[in-house]
Amino acid sequence: KDLLAKGSDFRFIDLIVRPMVTFVKMYVFKRGFLDGLQGFMLCVFSASYVFTKYAKLWEATRSGRINSEKQTDLNSH
Repeated sequence: KDLLAKGSDFRFIDLIVRPMVTFVKMYVFKRGFLDGLQGFMLCVFSASYVFTKYAKLWEATRSGRINSEKQTDLNSH
C-alpha cells in the first residue's frame, strides 16, 4: 500500500535486483557477516521482505486493484 500511495510502478527488475542489493548492503557493507549465523539470517529475512513487498506490488498492479484504489482516493477528496 505504501508503494502504491507513493505512485510506484512495478518493474520486474525490482523483484529480482532489490532483494539482492538489500542482502549485499546489509551483509557486506553493514558488516552483518560479523554476527555469524544470526547476521546471515537477518540479511536473508530482510531480502525476503523486500522481495515480498515488490511481489505484492506486482500482484496489486496485475489484479487491477491499483486502479480501484486510485479511484477511491480521487473520490474521497
